[in-house]
Amino acid sequence: MATEKDSRRAIVARELPLRAAEMQARQRNQEQLALAAFRGLTIVNGGAIVALFTFIGNDSQVFDAHMAWWGFSFFVAGIALVLAATLLAYFAEGYYADLQFQQVWWAHAVLNDRDPSYSEEKGKRVRRIGDILNYSSLCFAVLSLLSFVAGAACVLSGVLTD
Repeated sequence: MATEKDSRRAIVARELPLRAAEMQARQRNQEQLALAAFRGLTIVNGGAIVALFTFIGNDSQVFDAHMAWWGFSFFVAGIALVLAATLLAYFAEGYYADLQFQQVWWAHAVLNDRDPSYSEEKGKRVRRIGDILNYSSLCFAVLSLLSFVAGAACVLSGVLTD
């Protein structure tokens, strides 16, 4: 007769490969989307700086230098913000990887009749830190986009002066 322990082992053994495969697929998708967003924000802000320098280098144009300087400042801030977002996302992934490692280690302990050392409280704490870093990264990325919009508005305002 199957005991509760045997039933638990059977469920874990059946679900472990499925969970691992789904985890890997979601991880790859998230990494690709984040990289595309961060690269896009870096290119947009960096390209705006190059375009602004090109425009300023053209002697025949009349523009408000003060507004161009503010635009340049916003574009540089946008680059700094996207770099900070990338760094925060990197650390968030580290916490998520640690959590996943703990859960896989727990599953192996259950399958091999060892005492699992996985702690629900520690797992929740690790996930919470990862979530905070992840959401902070997202906020920095949005601020980078807003910085680009503000920079473009400043430069456009400076160019359209009479």
